[in-house]
Amino acid sequence: MSVIAVASDGTRCCMAADSQIILGGSTKATIGSPKIMRLGPLLVGADGTLAMGDAFRYHGSELQVPETLPLALSEWVARVVVPWLRAYCKSADLMEKGEDGALQLPAQTLIAYKSEFCHVDYAGAATQLTNPWWAIGSGGAVARGAMFESANQEHVGTDEIVLAGVRAACEFDLGCSLPAIHLWTEP
Repeated sequence: MSVIAVASDGTRCCMAADSQIILGGSTKATIGSPKIMRLGPLLVGADGTLAMGDAFRYHGSELQVPETLPLALSEWVARVVVPWLRAYCKSADLMEKGEDGALQLPAQTLIAYKSEFCHVDYAGAATQLTNPWWAIGSGGAVARGAMFESANQEHVGTDEIVLAGVRAACEFDLGCSLPAIHLWTEP
């Protein structure tokens, strides 16, 4: 499990994640390869399974992400990224059956570009988020609460907001642990 947090300062986004993985169903370890990766001008954070992050890390170049997106982020993600991700996950036998029996992605993702970010859920719906911050994963709810508190304090930077969310999730959710990593998009 994971926590991936993102916040925008109006010019660019900062994304942070924990570094815990579970090996063999019960052994906790930290990973050297982060749950957040750069894909051209994008930052992509994948929760849940490392296979989703590996899809972007090792095969994301197939997307040929332009430096300037021709559409709004969520629209471009829905038209380009989600179909590619579904095809990749299907060919790698990673799709899972949802409660309704429909095939779904094995994890959620947050995708940030410049100062905006969107959420791709298990069904593959790309939602443009209008909040200045958001978090997903097993520790997502705890992270959002901590981010709310942090964002409402004076003189707190965007990186401090996302790191406060990740630290809180790591404190209260057994599926997350420190150290945290964070990266910024380019403006």
